[in-house]
Amino acid sequence: MRTRYYQLSVISYQLSVISYQLSVISYQLSVYQLSVISLSVGKLGTYRWVHPTFAGTPIISNYQ
Repeated sequence: MRTRYYQLSVISYQLSVISYQLSVISYQLSVYQLSVISLSVGKLGTYRWVHPTFAGTPIISNYQ
């Protein structure tokens, strides 16, 4: 009975790791979409796409 409980806990841990990876992938996709949108808007001269190298996180800044 103890080994069965251990197997169940391992399976649930693997599932949580998989769901975490999926959330990370969806976050990266949303960041990529934001960058594409801001780049296309930046051509209009309203927004500029700024990507700081120290943080590694994209920022949309308005420079009007």
